[in-house]
Amino acid sequence: MQTCAIVPAAGMGLRMGGNMSKTFIALDGVPILARTLLRLQAVKEIDALVPVVQADYVRHCLLHIVEAYGIQKAIRVVEGGKTRQESVLRGLEAADMCRMIIVHDAVRPFVTEDLIRKVLDAAANSGAAMAALPAVDTVKKVSENRLVLETLDRQQIWMAQTPQAFRWELLMNAHKKAAREGWMTTDDASLVERLGVPVQVVEGLRNNIKITTPEDLLMAARILEQQSDHTYHARSGHTYKGEPSIHQASGRTHAATLRVGFGYDVHRLERESQLWLGGVCIPYEKGLQGHSDADVLLHALCDAILGSMALGDLGTHFPDTDQQYGNIRSTELLRRVCRLLREKGAQVENVDATVVAQAPRLAPYITSMVEIIASILGIEKERVSVKAKTTEGLGFAGRGEGMEAYSIVLVGQEAPHEVPGEES
Repeated sequence: MQTCAIVPAAGMGLRMGGNMSKTFIALDGVPILARTLLRLQAVKEIDALVPVVQADYVRHCLLHIVEAYGIQKAIRVVEGGKTRQESVLRGLEAADMCRMIIVHDAVRPFVTEDLIRKVLDAAANSGAAMAALPAVDTVKKVSENRLVLETLDRQQIWMAQTPQAFRWELLMNAHKKAAREGWMTTDDASLVERLGVPVQVVEGLRNNIKITTPEDLLMAARILEQQSDHTYHARSGHTYKGEPSIHQASGRTHAATLRVGFGYDVHRLERESQLWLGGVCIPYEKGLQGHSDADVLLHALCDAILGSMALGDLGTHFPDTDQQYGNIRSTELLRRVCRLLREKGAQVENVDATVVAQAPRLAPYITSMVEIIASILGIEKERVSVKAKTTEGLGFAGRGEGMEAYSIVLVGQEAPHEVPGEES
């Protein structure tokens, strides 16, 4: 392989808040990491992708990013280290078949194909290149007690971005020397500079932002809205306290209307089938039978979302007579239902769901189910409730013949209305 992109995504994202790795936070319903990998995959000059994630997220990344979003160029998902530098080194070791390496932050989802190609071309000529932006503000060097020590020449100051590209041997030598001598830096170009090798600078993009704080997430939402020319409906601070909230914008108000949806589903249990519940594959002697993966929990949730907007049921949109939906993952069905919801200008506010099953014991898998559902819906985990109940041996569920699930959702819809007395 000629070129491999290493995507460090193992940071905790403490500045973002919450307890989910920032790279898995959804931006308009799609995880940031998935958006970044899809951008990189679209570049024909890139032959392979190596995302590097926290140890606890390797399986999640494989199932819910690589598989779910069709990241076919991902040759491996690598377990990251304690620092970004160590994570990139592990990615390098997994990409030793490549001649050229691109390192790109997982939380820069707006990188363009053109910028990637320019950085690659520069690295092909010089051995090392990076994207960066010239400073536009006056730059001060400040002491630890926040006193100005010096005003730097802004004409010589550039703000580093990714992608950064290097010949594999060069970057590997830089990382090995850094490990031996205890260098710690915040980007890979710094390590190469320490070898005395010049790094070519390619002018980056203002929109190529790094999403590290909640404020960055709001900025990303605005960029996405501009790029896709559709309204961004992921949560952005809207509050609903009994009365619809009113948002003034361009001579119109946006009244947040609350709607409720209820969903129910049931599937038969059979041997020699996999058991999928809430997007999690659960080890059990039986699995649910159906045209798709028969995830009874996600099917009930999909019906609840569709019902909230009077859009029919799951079978209306994805009939079991259509072979294209044979064995389709229910996580993908939920994503498609969410797209239908966004087309109506709506967003799920919270979910409450119950799975009825005599066995197996589902408690160990509830947390993973909640994380998957929250990620797809683009809401916080605290807004998703999944419970498991038995029937104490009563009925078909109690006899182990099948499982059923119930779900209720609260949906907020922003519908524009004319302001009285204002022209359209």
